[in-house]
Amino acid sequence: KVRDAEFVENTPSNKNNFLQILATGDPKRYLPDPPIIFRLNECTRICLMAQKMTATLVNDPELFDDLPTEIRFVEKALSIK
Repeated sequence: KVRDAEFVENTPSNKNNFLQILATGDPKRYLPDPPIIFRLNECTRICLMAQKMTATLVNDPELFDDLPTEIRFVEKALSIK
């Protein structure tokens, strides 16, 4: 969503890329009162909150140990270099 919103908001619309912009992202954004989050600032804010929440869960051993084994495995696998 963030990449789609960034593309749509930062790409000037013209005859050559009209269909590409139209086909990028969720088509519900063209509804009169869209029920989705599609603007770049909204998507970025939600992504940042999710990253902070994930960091809190991972950095607090008490919370991290309560997560399912699969999620702990994936988190530890992502930090392997």
